[in-house]
Amino acid sequence: MTKPRVSELKDELTELLRRSELWLEALGETAYEAGSSRTEYQTKAALLQALRTRNASTLLTVGMFGAYSSGKSLLLSGLQGGLEVRERETDFGQMADQFVSLLPSASRATTAVPARIVPVGEDSGVEASGRGFLRVRFEDSDDDQWEDVGNSPAPAILAAYATVGADRANRLDSHWNREVAEIELSIADFRVPAKLYDLPGYGSPNAIHDQIVKSAVIEADCFIYVTHATKTLSEHDLDLIRYLYQHCRSARKRVLWVVTAIDLATQVDDSGTPAWKDTVEQNNLYLRENFTEDGRPDAVFIGEGFIPVSPALEARAAMLEARGDIAKANNCIAASRMDTLRQALQGLIEGEAGHKYIANAATEAKNTIGPLTRELEQRVANERLPLDELARVLADQKRYLSHLDGAIPELRQALSEDLKHRVERSARPFRHLADHFHAHLDAKIRATDLYVPRKANQIQVHKAQILQSWLEAPDGPATLWDKQLASFKANLRSRVEECIDADEPADSLAVPPLDMDSLTEPRMAAHHKAPHDLVKNTAAVIGIATPVGATAAWLGSVAGAGALFPPAAVVAGAAAVVFMGVQLLRRAATSLDLLRQEWVRALDKEADEVRQQFIFAIGIQGEKLIENLDDNLDDYRRQVEDAAQRVRDRINDPDHRMRKELVDKLEPLSAEGKELTARLTQLARLRR
Repeated sequence: MTKPRVSELKDELTELLRRSELWLEALGETAYEAGSSRTEYQTKAALLQALRTRNASTLLTVGMFGAYSSGKSLLLSGLQGGLEVRERETDFGQMADQFVSLLPSASRATTAVPARIVPVGEDSGVEASGRGFLRVRFEDSDDDQWEDVGNSPAPAILAAYATVGADRANRLDSHWNREVAEIELSIADFRVPAKLYDLPGYGSPNAIHDQIVKSAVIEADCFIYVTHATKTLSEHDLDLIRYLYQHCRSARKRVLWVVTAIDLATQVDDSGTPAWKDTVEQNNLYLRENFTEDGRPDAVFIGEGFIPVSPALEARAAMLEARGDIAKANNCIAASRMDTLRQALQGLIEGEAGHKYIANAATEAKNTIGPLTRELEQRVANERLPLDELARVLADQKRYLSHLDGAIPELRQALSEDLKHRVERSARPFRHLADHFHAHLDAKIRATDLYVPRKANQIQVHKAQILQSWLEAPDGPATLWDKQLASFKANLRSRVEECIDADEPADSLAVPPLDMDSLTEPRMAAHHKAPHDLVKNTAAVIGIATPVGATAAWLGSVAGAGALFPPAAVVAGAAAVVFMGVQLLRRAATSLDLLRQEWVRALDKEADEVRQQFIFAIGIQGEKLIENLDDNLDDYRRQVEDAAQRVRDRINDPDHRMRKELVDKLEPLSAEGKELTARLTQLARLRR
């Protein structure tokens, strides 16, 4: 069966989110008229508005990598239609092009901070027209604490925040002496509904920048690797591309390979071939030679190879069109090939990423209004209870609350113990990982000249392939965890049913039922604990310390990834971090034989660190399910308390006319809430 187009699903979700916001506002007004607070409804409506804005503008997250001066900033700006060309006179009296981009670019190598370009909808709440709205997070700030700089910042101001070593006098006065962790530019005008990360590469001397890069790698749905048309890939690119390889292979993410600035490499050889075509050919050959599996190029990782583009030509086309030279403008657009790259990104959106984003947004919205819908339906039913039954219902509700107060902590303890045992069972095969590494790698290492980067790279690539195959084998840890996680979810559901039923059906208690499906579905971010709290809780549950090879950002990224995060992708983040440590041995060893011995001995340490990080990663995944359950049960207990209070109100004032009028207003709201929840549930099933 063919899936609906993403654009159709996005329009449907946008309509449902807008209606849900209006429904919450109406519910809040009704509550206010009855003397209750409307704050809860306003808060939830604001969350849905943010979700609607995100749904309208972002259906893909892209991480962009490349060497210094590779042209990433110009390409990123051009992708979103934010690159502008201006003509200026040079010292020699000639006219030259000057490009103004969304992010600073320079002809020499500069150190940039991590940056993200985020498309936003019309009602985003920020003035993101023109060249966007800039905000900054500093190293001494919390993870979610951003400070506004303003709309359409001048290039010098933008560079003062985005480039290490730039003139800080161009910053706001209060920002002069602070170190920038990352910047975000929100843009209202965009060509691709994708959040773009401009990443400086792993292994930054700035630990915070390095953590942000690793977090973005885990969050990204795909990557763009950028090279400049005037340079071919070399041994200097191996570490960064292998970092992507190790992650993308396990996480099953795509890389789009791009040669940019082809307008600067148009000189032709004796055969009439322009230089940029030779660059594309050499770069494709580089990938085919260095990233192989079973002696053949890894076709999944390499894909169709490098796409040649020129954002500068497309920007020049806009200038020519403004002058009325339509023919030349069209020629520039065609020669730029920028639409080919956009079509590749759109293909990823239409394939899996777009459906996933819409399904997750629908799930979050359903879990926001669903509990209110069920509570509203039960409230209407309660108002119809005969007066002579109210005392019995209230007594049952009090008894049920007492039961919940005792049963919920016992439930959490039982689930924590169950999780610990399942993690331990899934990790048992790691006792053999070091032996597996040695059996497949020792001979290759001892026969390889590790001082030659390309040959050393072959060992690392082969190691990544061995690890993935071992993890995902029928008796491998990732396969075992998939089964254990499914069983854990089933056990969680069964235990919750036992806990909340307590021989008392919801109808007889006059309380809303608990949505069992929501127990294993992601909730709005407002409900989540801080990542460091989740990491701490996980360490306590599974009984180990934080693994030494995992950075705080990696753990935070795993913790924030959601209960549905695939275990293979979690481990890929760990494996890439671990394998980078081996590179340092190149510099420490004094002879080839000694270097080989160091690499062989390092396999034991790597196997142990991957084991620790695997245990922690799947532990976080399970702990997030328990955290989600805590939130659901807290909400459920509050609903039971609210139901009991409404019964008390009826007993104390059985003939209150305003309450009857309130029920007349609530009935149509209840029906609409049920309809919205049902339609959101249908969209949420796209993820399954």
